Amino acid sequence: MNEIQIKNIRSGVGKYQAIMGDYWNTDVTRNARFQKQFNGFYRIRQRAPEWYAHYYEMLEAVKSQDKTFLDLLTEFNGRCDRVEASFISKLYATRNPEYPIIDTWVLKNIGLALPHTYALNRIAKIDHLYQRIVEWYAARVASEAGRECVRQFDAVCPDCLITAVKKIDFILWQSR
Repeated sequence: MNEIQIKNIRSGVGKYQAIMGDYWNTDVTRNARFQKQFNGFYRIRQRAPEWYAHYYEMLEAVKSQDKTFLDLLTEFNGRCDRVEASFISKLYATRNPEYPIIDTWVLKNIGLALPHTYALNRIAKIDHLYQRIVEWYAARVASEAGRECVRQFDAVCPDCLITAVKKIDFILWQSR
């Protein structure tokens, strides 16, 4: 990793840890500071107020629910008539930090792509894609290359208590 990546990883990890620390200790539907942090970190912007209201209601509700990525993707689509694969993966991974997110840079780095907007059975195809991403991360974490990524990350951020999946996620996100 070069010096710019290291600086960006440290900054990003601090923001991520603040979000994760606050998530379980606040009502995210009412905490404007949390929402601002979350929106900034995950680059959620220019959405209708109803979109934000539904999103944060789901993020709060999922604390006490055992829902799958597909459950959340389908529910949000039913509420907002939008298929938000990336943002729902971020909601899901906030609740379940052992799971990865769907992000443009992550997809590019692992050689995958979202189905087209008008693809038949798009939600099912996105869920299948997400399962492939989950499998890719599991294989990566178990591999020598993945263990090396985690070692490099730990050398940069030795006190960061985050999952191996998130460590690899940070590295992939920086590899543009």
